[in-house]
Amino acid sequence: SWEHLVQPGFDKHITVFTAVPTIYSKLIYDYDAKLASRPQTRDFVREQCSQMIRLMMCGSAALPESIYRRWYEISGHSLLERYGMTECGMALTNPLDGERIPGTVGRPMPGVVVRIVRENTTSPTGYETLVEADSDNTKVEIKSMFEMHFFYYYLKKQALLSINIF
Repeated sequence: SWEHLVQPGFDKHITVFTAVPTIYSKLIYDYDAKLASRPQTRDFVREQCSQMIRLMMCGSAALPESIYRRWYEISGHSLLERYGMTECGMALTNPLDGERIPGTVGRPMPGVVVRIVRENTTSPTGYETLVEADSDNTKVEIKSMFEMHFFYYYLKKQALLSINIF
């Protein structure tokens, strides 16, 4: 809740905040419903977030640009969008310092190669590579399950076939 994010005092305040897109969306909804109508409260929230929280990250999927921009208006933070924080430690990221591209999870981390593959039972590996990315030359953009760039889902009567990401 907002009370935890902007709690005054230096002994227990949050300095790094990480959440998934749904949490940021819910916090914006809560802010608009309860806090946005009072100018002093808006200023207080932005000041507290800007001064007390040094980094705010969003993981698991790219954030819609409208949420990214609204969050900046509210908090003063350009969210650091990343992917893979739970699944493998960290695979894709926008830069910590430098230009962040809203609505994307960025590029593979240095030393990480990402492959998007499709099942292929005739291949010796059992799959065929559709896209391969590394930190030098490719940006991987993930918007949502049904709008993923470069991802191929095949609908079969009652289920989506899963893809493997190596």
